[in-house]
Parts: sequence; structure tokens; C-alpha cells
Amino acid sequence: RDANTSILLNSNSSNSSSSFSDFLLVNFIDAEHGLYNFFRTFYDDASLSMIVEHFEAIEPPNQFQIISDRFALMLATYISPESYLDFLLDVVDRMLVDKTRRTDTPDLSTWSVIAQSLLTMDDIFCELQFEENTADDVSLRAYLRQFARDVLYRALEFVVVDVSRGVFDDTCAVDDGDCGILKGVLLDALIRVNDRNVIRQAHEVYYQCIEHEDVDVQSECVADDVWQAMIAGVLSFHTNGDDADLNHVLDELYPSVAIDKQQYILNALGAVYLAGDDGGGLLLRAIEFIDKSDAVPHNLKIAGFNAIKGWCYARNALWSWLSGGEIGRTPFDRYFQNASGLFSQEPLTAMADTFASDTKYDEIAQFFNGSTAVTRTNAGTQRVLLQTLENVYARYLWKRDSQVAMEEYLRAYVVRRNESTMKVWEIILLAVACCLALVLLVFVFWMLSRPTASDRFEAYLSRKHQKKARRKSSQIGAAPRNAYANAGQSLEHSLEQTSAHDHKQSHASQSDHEEYAMEMTNGTHEVKSQKLLSGSGGYGATKAFNYAALKDDEQ
Repeated sequence: RDANTSILLNSNSSNSSSSFSDFLLVNFIDAEHGLYNFFRTFYDDASLSMIVEHFEAIEPPNQFQIISDRFALMLATYISPESYLDFLLDVVDRMLVDKTRRTDTPDLSTWSVIAQSLLTMDDIFCELQFEENTADDVSLRAYLRQFARDVLYRALEFVVVDVSRGVFDDTCAVDDGDCGILKGVLLDALIRVNDRNVIRQAHEVYYQCIEHEDVDVQSECVADDVWQAMIAGVLSFHTNGDDADLNHVLDELYPSVAIDKQQYILNALGAVYLAGDDGGGLLLRAIEFIDKSDAVPHNLKIAGFNAIKGWCYARNALWSWLSGGEIGRTPFDRYFQNASGLFSQEPLTAMADTFASDTKYDEIAQFFNGSTAVTRTNAGTQRVLLQTLENVYARYLWKRDSQVAMEEYLRAYVVRRNESTMKVWEIILLAVACCLALVLLVFVFWMLSRPTASDRFEAYLSRKHQKKARRKSSQIGAAPRNAYANAGQSLEHSLEQTSAHDHKQSHASQSDHEEYAMEMTNGTHEVKSQKLLSGSGGYGATKAFNYAALKDDEQ
């Protein structure tokens, strides 16, 4: 080799043009000379921290290799899933920091492996659907999908002009070859993690397309790169088990498009599991279409089955159908015996390799090896069967060992996300909404507690009674004063020349008492009042004052 090549082989700097020359990559890729290393690198914490800190200075091929290594190490349980997700959050922003939206396209290979890693984790945890499926299990899958959507949207914003309503536009935000392909990868991944924004737009675009009478216009209304994602979005749009979209795609669209578009439709059929297909009716309809329809070429049938198994728990309906029936008469037996060599037998044998359960491991092993009446393996597929069983058990162990920690991590992530993603206008809107809710609460309370006509009548009677009680109390206080006046008159009867002023005052007091006695309508009160006026108690009376009667009257 020449000197230049020798220098390249002996140098593994992160970037030959980078100013950061203080760290090295162990498993670097030199794209210029086609040097690829087929091994994984486990960096120590200090080295990894330094690499992450300067990740934007690393060339895209090496960024791809580092992320791919971390993904593989995570699946092999060398690192925890939480550390891998933290790593992704750190490097995603650094990869995009020096790029401009609608001008630069994120690296296709790097974002493809990021999407693959997130979908693999989602696919493994989909196994919880067949198990206890507790509230924590449901939350784990929902939170993981929210994490995946947040990460994937960071790249989608660079290749789409408007993520809210234009993700399926025929034009790409960047005019290069990778933009359209990357957009298709991201949209397909977002639909698989149930992004309702993308699914809604796919449904709208699809029915705008079929309004055209020209079949060619219908099939070309969106770019080929996103055609499969559009079909997947259509099939997963309804969440109530409605089969109208599936029937239209299979009966109307599939026969009218070219074979490449037909392959896209077969690849997207597994998306019907998102359409509220709890009973499996839609999935069974899709599987039987592949199996029985003459429109599906024989060489595409197994490929269609293989595509369905990659859609979360759609694999369960597929495997139940393949392995169901009498021994030797199952759909699996029929396809295996009629297959044209290993080209069809190997993917058929691997049809169950996406499960992640120890019970499924036993079921698969029993299906292939439990009966001597039928041969379901041969020398060429034995290795594939062992790999399938190994994959199922390894995925089961990964799920079992990481589930609890992932629940805690993702729950904390969602809390942080909701706290940090609120914008100023959202905070203002929330404050206004709280104020309006408070006003509404006060209004409702006033409506419920305001006095009725009966309440007002009772209040009127109560005030009237209190007024009478106050008047009676004042009159009772005046009665002793009148008694003193009478006593004075009896002792000084001879002093008839008392001043006119005192005589008038005494006469007025006597008139007030007589008027009060006439106003009392209650018999008991009237009698007691008359007794007080007649001098039955008080100064100069012939018997003691009746305090008990006064007390009863006050009550």
C-alpha cells in the first residue's frame, strides 16, 4: 500500500477536518476508501462522554456507526435501554445543530438506524398486549411511542415544509435524493408508533387522490417514497374496527395499480391492527386476501405475510392463522410443502421470530418439533429455526429485565416533557382558562344557592317576627317605669298641681301601653300583657312580679 493509505489506516481521528483532535474512534468508517469494520465497540464512560460532547464534529458515517453500536449493545444487554435513550436525546440535537431547515437533509443512514432502534423496542414491548396487559403495561407502550415521536419529528421538520398539514406533499423540503427517502422512512415509523397527525393527513390525501377519474393520477398523486406510508395511514385511520378503508384498498385500489404499488400495499396491510381491531377480524381479512386472492402473485404471498409480522401484535393473528388446523393441513404446511426451495422456506420458518415470550418459545418449538407425522424443517431451514428460537428467547429476556426500569424512566420523561414544552402563549392560555373556569364555578354556585320565592317569604316572616319581638322587648322594659309612676301618683294623690309636662308624659306612656296590648293577637301574649298593664306585678302591687311569665313570653 502507498504511504497515504498507510496513514489513513493508522489514524482514526473523528474527523480529519475537525479542530477536535483530542479523542479517537475505535471503530471508525473511512467512506472514501471503503473501510468498514464488522465489530461493535464498547466505549468506557469517559470516552463516550467526550464523543457525545463533540458529536457534531464527527462525520455522518461515523455517527451512524456509533449509534448502531449503542443500539446493538443495548439489545445484547451490555447497556441499559434507559442509557441508550439518554444517549439518543444527547446526540440528536447535536447532529442537527449545524443544519438549516429546508436546506440541509439529516443523514439518511443515521436516522434510519435511529428509527429502527425505536421501532424494535416498541415491537418487543408490544408482546405485553398478549400477557396481563395491566395499566402500567399500557402506559409503558404509550410513553415509549411518545418518546419515539418526539425524536423522529426532530428530523421530519427538516424534510417537510409543514408538519401539521403537508407531510405527504409531492415536493420535498430539500431537493436531493435522500430527502424523499428519509421522509418515507420517518413517516412509516411515525405511523407504526400511532402518530395521529400523520395518520390523519394520510387519510385526507388518499381520498383526495381517488377523487380523480384517471387511475394514473390516483396512483401518482404522492411520491413513491411515501406511497406505502400513505396506505398504512389510511388502514390505521379508524379506531372503531371500521373495514370500509381496508375493503376499498383491497377491492378497488390493489387491482388497478402497478406491481410495485401492490407490494407497497402488502407491506402496509399489518397497519390495520391500529384500527381498533381487537377481535382480529380486519387482520384475518388482510391475511386471507394474501392467501386466496389471485391478484397476489404466488412469489409475493410469503413476502406479504412476512411484512404483516412486523406490525406490533399483528404477528399474533398471523401466527395463529399459520399454525392453526390439523397436523399436516395447516397453512404453514401447505406453503412449506409447495415452496420453491429455501428462498421461500427460510422466511416462512422465521415467521415467528418477532415474539418476545417464553410461552411463545415453547409453542414454536412444539409446533416444529412436536410431531413426527409431518416434517416442518429440513437441512436448509434447521439453522433458521434455531435462530428464530434464539431471537424469541433473547427478546423475552430483554423485555423481562428492562420493563420496570423503562416504566420509571419513561414516566419521568413524560413528566419532564410536559413541564418543559409549554410555550409562553400556552401558559397565558392556561391562565385564562383557569380564570374562566373560576368565574364559571362562582356563577354555578350562585345559581344553585340563590334564594327562591319560598326562601324570600320565609325571610320576610322571620324579619316581621323579629320586629315584633324587638317592639315587645322595648315595651316590657317600659312597664316597670310605668309602675313607678303609678306608685308616685298614689302616694302624692293630693298633689294634683303636678306640672303639665309630667302629666302629658305619663298620659302618653299609658296610651302606648294600651296600644301595644291591642296589637297582640295571640291570646297568651295578650293576657300576660294585660296583667302587666293592670299592675299585677311591680312596685306597689299586692303580689310579687311574675318573672316566669315574662321569661315564657320572651321565648
